[in-house]
Amino acid sequence: MKDRGAGGKGFTLLELLIVIALMALITVVAAPNFGSTLRTLQTRSAVKKVSAVLRYARNQAVSTQESRQVIFNFADRRVTVQPEISPAPAKRVYQLPEKIKFYQARNELGKIYTDEFIFVFYPAGNSSGGEITISGKHLYTIMVDFITGIAEVKGEEPG
Repeated sequence: MKDRGAGGKGFTLLELLIVIALMALITVVAAPNFGSTLRTLQTRSAVKKVSAVLRYARNQAVSTQESRQVIFNFADRRVTVQPEISPAPAKRVYQLPEKIKFYQARNELGKIYTDEFIFVFYPAGNSSGGEITISGKHLYTIMVDFITGIAEVKGEEPG
């Protein structure tokens, strides 16, 4: 900063351009990290929502004493909860965010599914069991115990 005589102080054009260039450089370096962080947060949020949908289906099966299906449609990236016996219009539907998808599912016998998968929750609180893996920035697996019907998220693996 130069002294401009008679009390007039200010920045030169060169000083302002250097500050603007440094701000632009910092923005260019930091921007990819924001996108990566956002995708990680979206994936975690989707995993929590799917886990909540599974808990909801289990609770509905127990409270109404009617089995509930939770249908995972891989192509549409959609989860639907409906009664098992009389497939009425879906009572609850959840759509995954755009860049998040179902990676694979596995039943209690180890068979892998990559197109559609169904968990069934029974009135006693138990379920058909298995696991569903959701991919985004990382892979997250939600395991549903066939005895208790409780859904549990199992860590993350670099994806």
